[in-house]
Amino acid sequence: MKKKEQASAPGEGLMQDDRINAILQQRKNISEDEADSKIIKEYCIIETGGYCFGIQIEYLREVFDLKERADIIPIPFTPDFILGIINVRGEILPVASLGELLGFKRDEAAAKIIVTDVHLKVAFPAAGILDLVQVNIADVRPIRETGSSGGIRFVNGEFDYAAKTVFVIDMIRLFASENFRDKT
Repeated sequence: MKKKEQASAPGEGLMQDDRINAILQQRKNISEDEADSKIIKEYCIIETGGYCFGIQIEYLREVFDLKERADIIPIPFTPDFILGIINVRGEILPVASLGELLGFKRDEAAAKIIVTDVHLKVAFPAAGILDLVQVNIADVRPIRETGSSGGIRFVNGEFDYAAKTVFVIDMIRLFASENFRDKT
């Protein structure tokens, strides 16, 4: 007797064994290259310090205008890349210079605040948001020499966008690194 598949709420019940096996067989039949060529990731492209960076949308919580530089309250005795704190609807968040964390220059002309949430919420100032794009991971290539040091290990790769190179930030590696935890 064949089991009847029932509709259930997420997290309840199990899929039929034959359906699971069919899905597994489908995935097995897809070659690695074929699978890689079909993976699409979404990025928010920001500009800061004269460079373009891509942050995966899954780590992006919100973006808002930085009305005044005075909205960022400096904190004494912090590392150079910590610009201070900012109040975001009653939540106090640290503000860090993404460019400095990655070994690039600080952006003094920030007009936007990008709030990310990986292991903790952190706000990053940026000169602007260029776009939200979908990128096939096959189009992300290893990074070329940038002349930068240190933080480049937090960059997964790069891709082209509107005649510019976008550096893809590995947010998990950035926030999980001893370097970041020791500095904050």
